[in-house]
Amino acid sequence: MNIKIIEKEIEKNSSKLKQLTELKELILRGANGFDVLFEIEKNYQLTYIFDKVDKSILKEIGEHKILNEDVKSLGNEILITLNSQIYNLEQNVQYLNYKLKRVSNLK
Repeated sequence: MNIKIIEKEIEKNSSKLKQLTELKELILRGANGFDVLFEIEKNYQLTYIFDKVDKSILKEIGEHKILNEDVKSLGNEILITLNSQIYNLEQNVQYLNYKLKRVSNLK
């Protein structure tokens, strides 16, 4: 395996992870559905994470805060999607760092 390829993958996954973490922080600070949808649409890397169902949920939440009691079940679905993606990316970055270390030791 090429070390440069692994390093690029680490960089790409770390960037996605940072963006998702910032999006989650936005939600926890009180963002509404439209705020989050706007952030997703302006950032191409985030569009792959949220499918049409998630985007329609965000539209349904609309100007309500995602963590508002009125839309809690819908907001929870968005947070579940987000947390799942964050977890998967964290695991992937961890594995890629391990892989990089192993490949570096072989040389």
